[in-house]
Amino acid sequence: MVLLAAAAWQPSRQLGHVRLEGGRLLAVPAVFGLTALGILVYGQFEPLNTPAVILAGTSMLAVIARMAFTFREKLQLLAATKIEAQTDALTGIGNRRKLMLDLGEKLHARTPCVLLLLDLDGFKGYNDSFGHPAGDALLSRLATKLAAALEGEGEVYRIGGDEFCALGMVDRSQRHAFAALAVEALQEQGQGFTITAAYGAVRAPTRGERGRGGSQAGRRPDVRREGWTARIGGPAES
Repeated sequence: MVLLAAAAWQPSRQLGHVRLEGGRLLAVPAVFGLTALGILVYGQFEPLNTPAVILAGTSMLAVIARMAFTFREKLQLLAATKIEAQTDALTGIGNRRKLMLDLGEKLHARTPCVLLLLDLDGFKGYNDSFGHPAGDALLSRLATKLAAALEGEGEVYRIGGDEFCALGMVDRSQRHAFAALAVEALQEQGQGFTITAAYGAVRAPTRGERGRGGSQAGRRPDVRREGWTARIGGPAES
């Protein structure tokens, strides 16, 4: 309470103004461009000597070079923004947006794949007992383990809270082993806590299954639409 009271009596500080650099970035190509334009306009009334022509050409080259440099910077910024928009800020793996993009690509290409929906058991108790910072560290640690366990087999995502997803490029015979790897990676045990994972597995239809199930797809509004099949499991299954 004493510290709070002392803080209330401290003089307020004025925040510094944020200076934008857009004007400075525009000034350089604007000066060179206007210089070249002025020389070219002057050349319509008076003959230009060689140094003036060289100056005009150099100014135009400077403007073009600056435009190319700015364009490259914008492309790099766009790429970084795209990666950030598709990455979970806490764990560094893909987020829900990334999952939907990847899943859409696989379905459009009709690539055989398995989608795992993973939910942590025991995380709420861990979070309540050890605090939110420890819970965030646990999620980050488990996400790293999950990504390492499924490296080369598929992509992993965090879709919110203690829920993870894994999209595996595996066929029907490998889906159980793929699920077992994911569930094992999301387990951790320590003093006073045990973290396990339950999962639901959804297998995308193959080309033949999609063709056979297409006539009934409109009348079956469930996970088996167009040949999708689902499976529910937990840490005890392999």
